[in-house]
Amino acid sequence: MGTALDGIRRTAKGRCDARFTGLLHHIYVPERLRAAYNAVKRDAAVGVDGQTWQWYG
Repeated sequence: MGTALDGIRRTAKGRCDARFTGLLHHIYVPERLRAAYNAVKRDAAVGVDGQTWQWYG
C-alpha cells in the first residue's frame, strides 16, 4: 500500500492539468521534515534564497 505522497506523485505525473490545494498536512509531519533536513547536502552551495543548511537547522 502506498502513502498519500505516492498518490500525489502519481497524480502529478499522470495529469498535467491537476491542481493541488491544501497539501500542507501531507508535508508538515515532524518525521518527514526531519528526514528531508537530514537528506540535504551540508556542503552544498547556498540556494537562490541565500539560505544555508545551518540556517534551516
